[in-house]
Amino acid sequence: MVNKRLVDWIAWFLGAITAIIYLITSEPSLSFWDSGEFILTASTLQVGHPPGAPFYQLIGAFVSIFSFGNPKLVPILVNSISSISSGLTITFLFWIIHRLISRFSNKEIGVIIASIIGALTFAFTDSFWNNAIEAEVYAMAIFLVSASIWAIIKWYDTNNTKLLLLVSLILGVSIGVHIICLLVIPTLFLAIYFKRFKSSFFGIIATLTLSIASIWIIIDLALPGIILLMGKGIVIGLIFIAVAFIGLLLLSYRFNKVVLNIIALSLLFFLIGFSSYLIIPIRAYVGVPVNEFNPSSASRLESYFKREAYGETPLLYGPVFTALPPKSFSIDERGLKPEFHPQMKMGFPRVWNYNDSRYAEGYMDWIGVPRDTVMVDGELRMRPSWIQNLRFFSNYQVGYMYTRYLLWNFSGRTNDLQGYGDVVNGEWMSGIGFVDNLLNREENIFETSTPIALYAIPLILGLIGLMFHLVKDWKWFLGLFVLFIMTSIGIILFNNEVAYQPRERDYIYVVSFMAFSVWIAIGAFAFSSWIVNLIRVRFPRYVLPLFLFLPIMLFASNLKTHNRNHRFTAYNWAVSMLNGCKENAILFTNGDNDTFPLWYAQVVEGIRRDIRVVNLGLLN
Repeated sequence: MVNKRLVDWIAWFLGAITAIIYLITSEPSLSFWDSGEFILTASTLQVGHPPGAPFYQLIGAFVSIFSFGNPKLVPILVNSISSISSGLTITFLFWIIHRLISRFSNKEIGVIIASIIGALTFAFTDSFWNNAIEAEVYAMAIFLVSASIWAIIKWYDTNNTKLLLLVSLILGVSIGVHIICLLVIPTLFLAIYFKRFKSSFFGIIATLTLSIASIWIIIDLALPGIILLMGKGIVIGLIFIAVAFIGLLLLSYRFNKVVLNIIALSLLFFLIGFSSYLIIPIRAYVGVPVNEFNPSSASRLESYFKREAYGETPLLYGPVFTALPPKSFSIDERGLKPEFHPQMKMGFPRVWNYNDSRYAEGYMDWIGVPRDTVMVDGELRMRPSWIQNLRFFSNYQVGYMYTRYLLWNFSGRTNDLQGYGDVVNGEWMSGIGFVDNLLNREENIFETSTPIALYAIPLILGLIGLMFHLVKDWKWFLGLFVLFIMTSIGIILFNNEVAYQPRERDYIYVVSFMAFSVWIAIGAFAFSSWIVNLIRVRFPRYVLPLFLFLPIMLFASNLKTHNRNHRFTAYNWAVSMLNGCKENAILFTNGDNDTFPLWYAQVVEGIRRDIRVVNLGLLN
């Protein structure tokens, strides 16, 4: 029996060594997209784009203290949040894998080696490594997910109620980072169900339904309701919440209701974690220079939290992209809202966005010209068929915008260029000649920049591990599988992405890649056991360690494209743009990449503050 302390030391060592690698390869300044905005809003506690990340900003403001007034150190310090968070993720992932495999195996040395393989394989995957080396919220969000999953599994094994309270606190804190963390709730509910009740098919379905409903209630009803309550007065709101919780706790003690007591305390810890959100209206009310959408009142904060500035994305029922012109317009407090003919709507709308002709072109690239025609007010109008709608969902949203990313990380990638549906740029590959030939990837594939060939070895091991886990421990397989589905298909359903996206979106799905890495560890463990039993090798203890070549292969393959310690592209672009303007100029921009680097240069480094930047997108 291996000492538990040794297991913990290995976990911390893996976390430390990967964090050091991320720090070494991290961007020395800002990168394009949201990085510049996060660095400036975190270091100076200003208000960024909805729905905000106040807890992340608090951590950023704290680490920025150690710049000691040197603006060049600020981006390095804020970037380090992602690197350290990612290192901690690897620590917790090692513990997660170790606990899950230990449930069906007592071969402690083998369990430790498999856990190292799984944790380090995930550490050097393409998407996770990218998140670890720039200022963004996803690295911290994935750390919070890993910590909550570890606490759920440990609670299941030890029945220590304090761990449930820890999960509640983490979920509350996560609202101040990214709401993706709430997608662990179905796994939490399943763990509680399996621990407390006799399993049945209908019980599992009811538990999952309740958990998904809980996520919707938290995001759309409970938290906006609390925000509006606070709008009546912070003191009144706090008194109301305090009275409610004291009442629940007294009732639980009076009638000896343990479950009610745990629920009340869990809700209280969740709200304590959520309290970081108060930073946003406080700073907005002060009127800081970067104050996007000015969430200084309760109603504006509710709109900010619900991301209403970005428009409404239909999920269950809505228009198709050929719905224009609308039937009429309605007016609410946010302005004109188009109303469409019922014939131009459908259930589960995937080809829905009518706002830009480029979206229509993107839809037709994937489904062709709309097949159906309907008569609307005496006019024959084109409308995509239901089959075309589902084809876009399966081929583009699931296939191109998720499966491709999964295969990037666990099979191989043609290059790091933006993909728009062609077979060369930003596509997945295997490195196996006849497979890539079948995929039409043989032509010029290695003439493009930085192809990465993993020969589908991580993918195959993951699929083996998935089946092996199902056979050996179906309950925790289901818990992990639900996490995988919620952070892949669930996000796809919620985002309802249009074609084409302005950038690759693989960073959204990294939690599902983490779940798949657990199955890679289990697959390596299972496959090595089969080899030992089938071939009767002379030194069986050395078979599983051979799979350590897997994280080594990923590290060697991805190091070149993920070493950003020399990259100043976004910084140099911003400084050049500002210094190229005359004194007191007005500089018009049109999007995040145009604007955020300029804001960073002006706010953090004080470069050319005489220039006024006008973002036409935000102005609209």
